Amino acid sequence: MLSLPNLRSVFRRRSTVSRRRKCPSAVENLEHRTLLAVVVSEFMASNETALFDADQNASDWIELTNTGSQPIDLKDWYLTDTANYPRWRFPISTVIHSSESMVVFASGRDRVMPNGELHTNFRLSSRGEYIGLIHPDGVTVESQTVRRFPRECTNISYGEGSRSASTLLV
Repeated sequence: MLSLPNLRSVFRRRSTVSRRRKCPSAVENLEHRTLLAVVVSEFMASNETALFDADQNASDWIELTNTGSQPIDLKDWYLTDTANYPRWRFPISTVIHSSESMVVFASGRDRVMPNGELHTNFRLSSRGEYIGLIHPDGVTVESQTVRRFPRECTNISYGEGSRSASTLLV
């Protein structure tokens, strides 16, 4: 990482080079970039007693966190355990406010409980696999694990060390 004085000298050198080349003055539009806002922040693929759903079952679970400054509605977004295609679509309006997290149970039951609790149509394998959060277009990846997460120990979750990352480094 550059210190502030070094960074200033870099800018000074660049501006000198630009004057020598006599670059024309122009305004150029930069491509629009959206910072990641919702990340897969934690998950557990071998849950026996750590967290129970409304039916008192210890299902696998995935935590999502909104790292952005605006609320985000996940209706029609996807969670998946395979990089090839989206597996489970958020069936109802599911708003995550800024700096808040929510848990989705990866129970294989594909349902919405009366209390709003969500269950995917897939389970996580404790032997390791991919997890991704996909935009409603079914293609754009918002957040994902870098590769198959490693074999999990019972009641031990994996999570991000930094909430600003787009992928879990497992």
